[in-house]
Amino acid sequence: MKKYFIIVFLFFLIAAFIFFMPVFQKAETSSFFPEFEEEQINVFIDGKPIELENEILIVDNEIMLPINFIAKYIDESIFYDENNNVVITTEDKVIRMQTEEINYFVNHEPLNLNVPAMNIDDVAYLPIETFSDLFEIEVRLYDENILTIDFWIEEKKEASVLEKISLKSEAGFRNSYFEKIETGRVEVYDEVEEWYYVKSENGNFGYVLKEKLGEIETFKRGEREIVRRDPWKPENGKINMVWEQILNSRQNADEHRLVPSEGLDVISPTWFYLGNEEGDVTSIASKAYVDWAHGNGYQVWALFDNRFNATLTHNVLSDTLKREKVIKQILAYAAIYELDGINIDFEALRSETGPYYIQFMRELTPMLKKEGLVVSVDMYVPASWTRFYNRPVLGELVDYFIVMAYDEHWGTSPVSGSVASLPWVEKGIVETLVDVPAEKLILGVPYYTRKWKEEIIDGQLVVKPTSIGMTRSERVSRERNLELVWLEDIGQYYFEYEEGGARHRVWHEDLRSMGLRLDLVDKYDLAGIAGWRRGLELPDLWPFLEERLKSNN
Repeated sequence: MKKYFIIVFLFFLIAAFIFFMPVFQKAETSSFFPEFEEEQINVFIDGKPIELENEILIVDNEIMLPINFIAKYIDESIFYDENNNVVITTEDKVIRMQTEEINYFVNHEPLNLNVPAMNIDDVAYLPIETFSDLFEIEVRLYDENILTIDFWIEEKKEASVLEKISLKSEAGFRNSYFEKIETGRVEVYDEVEEWYYVKSENGNFGYVLKEKLGEIETFKRGEREIVRRDPWKPENGKINMVWEQILNSRQNADEHRLVPSEGLDVISPTWFYLGNEEGDVTSIASKAYVDWAHGNGYQVWALFDNRFNATLTHNVLSDTLKREKVIKQILAYAAIYELDGINIDFEALRSETGPYYIQFMRELTPMLKKEGLVVSVDMYVPASWTRFYNRPVLGELVDYFIVMAYDEHWGTSPVSGSVASLPWVEKGIVETLVDVPAEKLILGVPYYTRKWKEEIIDGQLVVKPTSIGMTRSERVSRERNLELVWLEDIGQYYFEYEEGGARHRVWHEDLRSMGLRLDLVDKYDLAGIAGWRRGLELPDLWPFLEERLKSNN
């Protein structure tokens, strides 16, 4: 009999072990997500697993979602064409502006935003975190293989863990677990009888007993802080600004661009331009670039230009509704990319466009300022053919007025000469100060020069200029062991050489010539300098500018 009871006991013991075994077994995969892959990013939207047609990628620390994924699960109205243009329509979305007036202006009717996609292996991707506010989603990446996307509702729910719990794959005691949780908080998505469906702090989803959690707390989405400001000024000294020429969205992540520069205050990437005569603004902006700049203490004043297209510019600016359309887009982009300012660079205008350009600036500038943005404008040195730009009005409107004191001898000049001789630069400053106060005036300086090739062809002197940076100019003179002659009246070094029967002439830019321009900044007590463009300068220029613009002020 005793032997019989032992056998029965062992039988029930084995049965109990088999019955309760899942309780002690950690799940390898989720029963509701059987294809969970450790080697790829797996996606949950509002706590539900999503099967992927294309992989989710991380590129330069940005989470990239395929456009077809966004269209299917997040925004069905998103449009993508074969030219890598993505159009996001705000028909049922809100751009989060800082003031109610601008909120209404931007959002009271649908707005199309043209943003850059990244084409990878013939799949179009979009950096989703950049547009998370616009899509009203929260995006989080856990351990590089779990991506959660939650649509914002009025509130989200969280609870504290009261005692050690097992995150179950399904509601029920017998189910296996994903994670043991001893402390911390979980986000609560749903409930099934005595169980909550939650997300842990590690990004795992599963079920926990209600009695193991504290009281459910609700949190509302934070509101953007309203900014009120006087015109921005650097904490120390004068403004050191530089333009960053970016020709396509991929260049935003170039490693040589993401290198800090000593003493720099403001960086202006060439991101926005008039795309067509309908008033659509094209963007090649990058939130990751803005984050990098802000992380290094730089203001970002994104440049908005007209691509030197006089006819296009006239047809847009002369139409009231198109001007309004452009302004709304610029305001929206500034909010989405968290910009600090906008730099307006509309060049090559015709005289008949002048009044419309001024009206555009009258309409745009106060809107930008109300959003806490710095407004700057780029302008030629005074000349009779640029009088219609109406400098006195612009000088009153904007925060900063940048006089482009370069291209004295321009890219198609029939005569060789300096890009920016010192007397010509000083004349441009003095004449601009007639209309613009010194505290608003920034001196635009060239980080380049031109190499002029002169040769006789068919008995005529033919001049062919090539733009070269300061670094290349210095390298040419050094490699050829050329004598540099200082031209006192010009304020620059000069060198020349013969090659292939042609004469090559260079009015060289270096720290000495740049120092003379900084002397003018001090002499006329200007707001600072802006250099065209980053990447052309000598490496020693940055510490030199920092010493001159910061230490002596």
